[in-house]
Amino acid sequence: MRHGHQRREMATKPSHGWFVVGSLLLASCGLERSRPPAHEATPTGGVIAGTVVDSQGAALGGIGVAACNDAVCIPTTSGEDGGYHLEVSELGPYKMELFGEGVGLMSMYYYQEATPAGAAPPPANVTAMAAPDDKISWPISAGGRVTLAAGALTLEAAADDLLYPIGAEEEVWGAAVDVDHLPVYDRAPWAAGDQGVLAFHLNPGGTKCREGTFAFEVRGEGATEGRRYEAWSVDPSYGILEAVGAAVADEAGAIRGVEGARLRALSTLILVPEGT
Repeated sequence: MRHGHQRREMATKPSHGWFVVGSLLLASCGLERSRPPAHEATPTGGVIAGTVVDSQGAALGGIGVAACNDAVCIPTTSGEDGGYHLEVSELGPYKMELFGEGVGLMSMYYYQEATPAGAAPPPANVTAMAAPDDKISWPISAGGRVTLAAGALTLEAAADDLLYPIGAEEEVWGAAVDVDHLPVYDRAPWAAGDQGVLAFHLNPGGTKCREGTFAFEVRGEGATEGRRYEAWSVDPSYGILEAVGAAVADEAGAIRGVEGARLRALSTLILVPEGT
């Protein structure tokens, strides 16, 4: 992420006489620095705002949201109208995190740019997806395969290679997401309303493989043999999309990551048909 750098300026204060004469000369030549009127405040910092809604578009209040950069994480809670409003000290990109655990929702990472203070932030609806009723045990010592999202997604990891976030139980869960319910990212390598895109929120976010990667297999309607997909995942550290390889559908319609696919952390997995 880029961060602004403060520059310190130092000047030697002139004697009173020279200061007055110099100011008069500048004014007479039309070179005196312009100053904002006293009633105008110079905006500092920025604002991040959005609205948390469910898959039907209804506002969700009381949902935890945080904006993070390399220096700080600023938490807040959505209001009764689903809205959240965060004042930040620096402009630029922020990793956003929605905390769904404990309120029946999927947690997720996404991305927002801070709007300069005093400017109206663009509207941003963030759709929180319902979490499944059951979590799937996935012991570190065993690894192996787990099936999530009502059978639509299978993950596989080597024994002793899983690394869960601090305090997390050794279990995972996932939910399928319609493409139009994906949150804002730094890019969108798909078309709005594209029914060929397959996406899943995976929790607990940030679960990693210590040395290897997660193998994945997706069951999707309309996946014809040989159809290729671009695989994308959300970086848990920055909330941005990163390409993690490719996947191909087999004769049975199962879409598998090809050799070289590198899904290293659980967050949101998105498969986009090539040519979209």
